[in-house]
Amino acid sequence: MTVVAITGLGACTPLGSSMGSSWANLLAGVSGLQPLAAELRARFSLPDVAVAHSTHDESRVVSRRARRMDRATLLGVASAREAWEHAGCPEVRSERIAVIVGSGFGGLTTTLQTVESFHLAEQRHRVHPRAIPMLMPNAIAAAIAIDRAARGPAMTVASACASGTEALAAAFDLVRLDRADVVIVCGTEAGIHPATIAGFAAMNALSVGASLSRASAPFARDRAGLVLGEGAATIILESEAHARARNATVYSHILGAGVTGDAHSVVAPAPTGEGALRAMEEALAVGGVEPADVAHVNAHATGTPIGDLVEYRALRGLFGADADAIPLSATKASTGHLLGATGVLEAAFVVLTLWTRLVPPTITSTVARDPDLPVNVAPEPRPLASHSRYALTNSFGFGGHNASVLIGASR
Repeated sequence: MTVVAITGLGACTPLGSSMGSSWANLLAGVSGLQPLAAELRARFSLPDVAVAHSTHDESRVVSRRARRMDRATLLGVASAREAWEHAGCPEVRSERIAVIVGSGFGGLTTTLQTVESFHLAEQRHRVHPRAIPMLMPNAIAAAIAIDRAARGPAMTVASACASGTEALAAAFDLVRLDRADVVIVCGTEAGIHPATIAGFAAMNALSVGASLSRASAPFARDRAGLVLGEGAATIILESEAHARARNATVYSHILGAGVTGDAHSVVAPAPTGEGALRAMEEALAVGGVEPADVAHVNAHATGTPIGDLVEYRALRGLFGADADAIPLSATKASTGHLLGATGVLEAAFVVLTLWTRLVPPTITSTVARDPDLPVNVAPEPRPLASHSRYALTNSFGFGGHNASVLIGASR
């Protein structure tokens, strides 16, 4: 079976306009959270919540093209361009380049703006002439494929918060089954809008009224919900042979992936964590790695009361008592929850963890911890053990979608 290498990373996040700046600010303990604008709260009677807006390098996508893209597409294309450059702009036949995008909402901003403009103006001509190609969920994959002249498969995965990790799992299969030499895997989301904030608030899913320093507090005793974020991340996958033939730097390998369903609830995870456990077990089984060999986990850890508890139960099911000793990171404390984009971003953080040998901090880990969730998180970066080679990254989404990817060090 083909060995799958990771050769390029790119990102636009609440922590920075590139993967390098996002990683540096993550290690430095910077928070990408900010208070929701007071005028929006007043106008729409929204709760006191934090949000995490993304930044991007405007030079990556010229303004004329940007005006024809939904924000999720813009962020996705910008991150994909950075990742492609980081990978050394691989020369490959266009038919052998694939694109897989994970996004929970797709062109949500365009959808909401179109509906709002139409109803307020009550005039058909007020609708943007490119509204449909901007809002359709596959527009992001199409835009990246056009930008990179990728004529292989171009697909979109929409599995809520598991979208990005499921996209990675699908890309992993494309490469190892020799259906593509290079796959551009992008997770992107731009869903910060009064309507989505109101919707998540109505579900009691948001952290309300907390200070910015503790708004997103995974595994904390008083964790109360997630912080809505936006952004994009892209990972370039290619066959090990293809990467070596062009003397590319291989930053790590994807060794296995697991995707499962709970068949339990549209909004709540199965309380036992059985589906999440099976996803991790499947990833390890595909990679031929034992739980005892896993040295780091980037937890999904949204900071919701039930979500963190269920993930901990799954971790205990996989690692037993050792779950309390494995160095975990819960990076949503810094970035907020990027929904469909979060899986690719957090996988990229795992790649950099293995490359730099530094486990990212969980910046709210000093908040009073839940004694029932004694996970090993810390407020400062920690060195990864010198012999450690394997790490897991987890994503779990509304609808009972569970996905886990096993990543191995390349050096």
